[in-house]
Amino acid sequence: IQNEYSSLTQWLNERNQYLQHLRQTNSLPNSYQDYAAFESEVESRVELYNKLHRLVDSHSIISITHESWREIDKLWRQLQAEMRYWLRLLDSQLPPPFCQVGDWLARAQDLIESDDIPSVMNEETATIISRKLEEHKAFFGELPNIEALFEKGIASGAQSQIPPQQLDNMARRLQNVGPQAARRRIRLKFLEHKCCLIAFLHLTETKLRGWTVKYGREDKVQHLLEQYTNFVSRNRIFQEFNKAYIDMQQVVEEYKRDGNIDQKESMATDRFMRETGDRWKHVSMELRCVQSMLEEVVAYWRRWRGLSEELEQWLTVAESKMELPEEERMEFFQDLSVWKDKHQLLGDTVSFLLATCEDQVSQELKERYYNINSRWEALFPRVKQYMHAGDILRNRKDYRAGVERLQTWLRNVETFLTSSQLTSTEKIKAYGQQLQKLQQEVEEMEELFKSISKKFQSLIQDLSREEVDRMMNTLKKEKENLVRVRALIPMQLHLFHQILVQHESLEAGQNEISQWLDGADNLMDS
Repeated sequence: IQNEYSSLTQWLNERNQYLQHLRQTNSLPNSYQDYAAFESEVESRVELYNKLHRLVDSHSIISITHESWREIDKLWRQLQAEMRYWLRLLDSQLPPPFCQVGDWLARAQDLIESDDIPSVMNEETATIISRKLEEHKAFFGELPNIEALFEKGIASGAQSQIPPQQLDNMARRLQNVGPQAARRRIRLKFLEHKCCLIAFLHLTETKLRGWTVKYGREDKVQHLLEQYTNFVSRNRIFQEFNKAYIDMQQVVEEYKRDGNIDQKESMATDRFMRETGDRWKHVSMELRCVQSMLEEVVAYWRRWRGLSEELEQWLTVAESKMELPEEERMEFFQDLSVWKDKHQLLGDTVSFLLATCEDQVSQELKERYYNINSRWEALFPRVKQYMHAGDILRNRKDYRAGVERLQTWLRNVETFLTSSQLTSTEKIKAYGQQLQKLQQEVEEMEELFKSISKKFQSLIQDLSREEVDRMMNTLKKEKENLVRVRALIPMQLHLFHQILVQHESLEAGQNEISQWLDGADNLMDS
């Protein structure tokens, strides 16, 4: 293998130098027979060239390195380019229209063999490929005209002035250029889609990195959230990528089917699609997470802003109340447990923000929270004795308000259910609608009763025996009333449907009799 590799490398170097020398000295032979003889010599090396190519990815002991193969392939392509130049020179000496056909074929072959696409897959490369595709379509759109021009030359008899071998070569190239161009178009289309997909992912990942950092103040986080919305929602990123990926799958199928690619390229393409799909799954998941994170940070900033201002204002007032008489202090601090909860919530809020914000912002938050917390710690030990009394007072108010609301509702329902002024279809229907409304309210009242019961349970240890008995009797009585009303409403609804049907039938019968009597009166009068 080493001898074959060295032999082919030496031969390629010699033939390239030979043709380059002839071209540079303008001494390339003008005889097609000389070209044909050189071409035969090249074709005799094709089998060895292909053999070495197969050995590159061979898993056998005998193989050649990729670097060695790249050197041979570079020399081979260079030789092919030198030969195309020589053939173009020979074709240019042919009579019209064959010289024009030969020139077009030479340019076509140069396009097909050109491989100057940047290796970096980004938006600039995608633009380059897109431009190449447009140029490709425009250039090879002329193929039917060139074929017609060739046929016209044959029909004119001008071919008699051309060596048959050269004419056959031109006809063969003209026949092959269409499929070759199609394969190039398919490859360019594949590369364009691949480039766009990679650029799409790269842009999204770049944006994502800008949204998964330590955050600034509320306005800056809000700005990031707006950026996210503009990029992801308005551009419909998820839908657009899925559409692009599906399009890419179709392009890949065409590329593998009609692109004349080898197994290695086919496997590389499948691997790219798998890796891209996995990469998008990861990116899309992070995109959804970062939206939740940004919204959560904004919500915490708003909570911090509201609670910190509220607590600072309350602390200022509370500190001034410390000089008041005992009863007035007790009245003011009756909702101390509410403010204790707010203080705790402020601590949880600032802890979250400290973990997600930049160092400078975190330091400012710490300082402000330290000031609020210091004032709270100084005040709370002096007033915490009022907290329990305040809770009792508030629970009493909530209990009374709940019982009053429940009793009002129950008395109204009981009054309504005992009414029987169902004298017309309209009143019956209105009665039914009210029944349905009350049935929907029953569940809400049961929840209210549960809430009242909890308030009562929290008050028991601070109530006298007489108060406990009285409140228990009230709750037991209203619970029984609630159960009774819950059972009555469905029964009344069933009865309502029966009455409505009977009443509508009665009215229909009365209308029919009335119409018959009117008709009879008209007959008697005629």
